[in-house]
Amino acid sequence: MSKLEWGKKHICSDCSTKFYDMNKPTPECPNCGSQVLISRKPRVGRPPLSQKIPEKPKVIPDLKKNITSEVITKKNSNNNLSTDNS
Repeated sequence: MSKLEWGKKHICSDCSTKFYDMNKPTPECPNCGSQVLISRKPRVGRPPLSQKIPEKPKVIPDLKKNITSEVITKKNSNNNLSTDNS
């Protein structure tokens, strides 16, 4: 367990030495003297909700009503054609 007064633990990218930063703003490796770049880990979690307004659901017309009306009009047009040919 690390002591809080030692700061955060780092690993040098050049010489792979493990060390504590002693709460300094820019941690330096005590072995080789190189400065360690502190990178933040990406946030893990769900993405934020979209700001778009949800679209209204599309109304699907009743297919049975449309089909029956089309069939009736086709039957009527076929009857008219047969009477015209006589």
